[in-house]
Amino acid sequence: MLLNKESDNLLNYDAQFLSFENKSLIGVDEAGRGALAGPVAAGAVWISAEFLKQHQQDPNILFIQDSKQLSAKRRRQAFEWLQTWQKEGGLQFAFAEGSVTEIDVGNIAYAIKLAFRRVLETIQSLTHLTLNNTTDAPFINAPQVLIDGYHLKNFAYNHKSIIKGDQKSFCIAAASIVAKVKRDLLMEQLSVCYPRYHLSINKGYGTRKHRNALVQYGISDIHRRSFLSKILSRVTCRQGELRL
Repeated sequence: MLLNKESDNLLNYDAQFLSFENKSLIGVDEAGRGALAGPVAAGAVWISAEFLKQHQQDPNILFIQDSKQLSAKRRRQAFEWLQTWQKEGGLQFAFAEGSVTEIDVGNIAYAIKLAFRRVLETIQSLTHLTLNNTTDAPFINAPQVLIDGYHLKNFAYNHKSIIKGDQKSFCIAAASIVAKVKRDLLMEQLSVCYPRYHLSINKGYGTRKHRNALVQYGISDIHRRSFLSKILSRVTCRQGELRL
């Protein structure tokens, strides 16, 4: 494989955020925002300036793209390359969750923010670097944090928010792969305990089979009740019919 313009731009885009003060980057993205079941997931990927320099012409960089644009097979291949680079030491990645309870008690934005905070705390422990927060004086050599989407208000860490960042930034695209692959594996594991809902296939999203199973069998403890008002009303109606 040869590097194409799009993949090369992912690396070049990240390079603009490296400087004397910021010698490494952390990309953050989420998966599972619109699912009906299971947690929302956050992925974070730290890359050093040395990693960008060493791998700029590596053809395997082609595997790292927005996870939504990759098949399940290609996402697994991309994740395997992230594992390889992690072992080499120039890259680290982490995964964290916002629980179903946190989604229902707060909301999806609240749960995503919690997952982002947790995944950044994990990256800090893996890299032994201190991130700049919103209250203290900035640390020199602290990684620059890039987050996909809109700016997060009242968030603990200073960050740059990039609209469609998973299509522009290498480290955000890599984070999207981590979040998606790890969450998919989790949903496949949950499918063993909750086989009626076809979670290994739908990964918690609202496919027709999944919605029909909810009407037929009701809501489980891994479902987001705050996402299911219409389906819950159908379940209530069906239960009323069964009592007649």
